[in-house]
Amino acid sequence: MNYTLTNEKKTPTWDIPDDGMAHPWTYRGVTYAADHERGIWTVRDDNELEWVGVYDPETDTLRKTREPYFESDPFIKDLLSKEQQWRDTTDELARTQSQLERTQSRLVHVAFELILAQSEVARLSAEMEHRIRQEVELRIRQEMSQNVVDPLQPSNA
Repeated sequence: MNYTLTNEKKTPTWDIPDDGMAHPWTYRGVTYAADHERGIWTVRDDNELEWVGVYDPETDTLRKTREPYFESDPFIKDLLSKEQQWRDTTDELARTQSQLERTQSRLVHVAFELILAQSEVARLSAEMEHRIRQEVELRIRQEMSQNVVDPLQPSNA
């Protein structure tokens, strides 16, 4: 290759195909992996990719950003599955809490009704006891009045 020295900065060309894959791309003498959307990774010695950022052609710089995630990545699939499980569990807990609150409200109502019933039983029991005493007293008086011996009357004994 023949190069001509000029004062103009040479901007790298962007010819990465839109195939969902990362491809080798050289920037300022360093080879990176790049995708069609200008995502840039370094390739580690173990051939794993490490996120660098995004190439900005306007400023000819690599801009640090959050690493994108890909739903086809098994780790991301697992995370998304766990997130959905968490949401399902949270929804189920909310439903259960609502049911518990309704049950608690019913229990409070039943407890109140039970207290009222106990109070009524106590009232009726006291009333019954009073009536029984009156009845017993009346019978005792009647018995006594029938068995009263007139001291002035001769005894048949």
